[in-house]
Amino acid sequence: MVREELSPLACLIARHAKVDGINDTPIERLRLMRSHSPTLPIPWAYRPSLCVVAQGAKAALWNGQSYRYDPSCYLVVSVDLPAVSHIAKASVDEPFLSFHLGFDAALVARYVEALPAAPMAAPMATTPTEPELADACFRLLSLLDTPEDIAALAPLIEQEIVYRLVKGGAGATLRHIAGNLGDNAVGRAVQWVKGHFCEPFTVQELANEVGLSESVLFERFKALTALSPIHYRTSLRLHEARRLMVFEGFDAAQAAYRVGYGTPSQFSREYRRFFGHSPAADAGRLRQGHGLNLSV
Repeated sequence: MVREELSPLACLIARHAKVDGINDTPIERLRLMRSHSPTLPIPWAYRPSLCVVAQGAKAALWNGQSYRYDPSCYLVVSVDLPAVSHIAKASVDEPFLSFHLGFDAALVARYVEALPAAPMAAPMATTPTEPELADACFRLLSLLDTPEDIAALAPLIEQEIVYRLVKGGAGATLRHIAGNLGDNAVGRAVQWVKGHFCEPFTVQELANEVGLSESVLFERFKALTALSPIHYRTSLRLHEARRLMVFEGFDAAQAAYRVGYGTPSQFSREYRRFFGHSPAADAGRLRQGHGLNLSV
């Protein structure tokens, strides 16, 4: 059900997001989401992207910090991040509706590099949604009604969206994308860890893999992801183990060995420290009512 007083963006999303969950569109990197009910927190890997909520609310937990986003503020993620996410506000009469645009790294870098020198912010942030940004998102989504215009106009509107993000306060967060693009060695290191997180390795071995000294890699890796290489690997392992237990029926020992832990006891200690519950208790709680897998 869509109320008459909804914003134009919410009305468009409601019309084009036909089913609950993630809805792909003909516009590259643009997806829409609908949910008729709240969900419990579930693990998910966030990709560099913009999320604008048109109705309802969602929350993400990353690195001990909670990020709530709704029609008043959008979420920007500038690095691949394992996090926990849930729909916080949704109903049959007022479903959660959101707009997700994955970033073109080269486009973002072009605008970010024009900013004055400044430190990077955290790679995940919420920022107040300005009318100009909402309007640009509406115009991009409106192209679904005239698909013959997508090829010519979508890239131009996407440029405007990135410009407004940088101008509107997300520039410090988006610096991570430019940094990843410019610092190719560290970008390769992040991708290598993502592909090998189940394997044992040291920071020195990772540094050798990408041709940097251990100290330089450690400093640049943490600047880009806000985590050390080993903590980044731990986060990936624990989120993957959680997914295996919740969605694929693994028990704690099976999940521990699958993601690279030598002993279930070490896995249980790190899991409890990271998520606040034992693996079995946490997975059981999430299995009981995880709802739809709606995170992006």
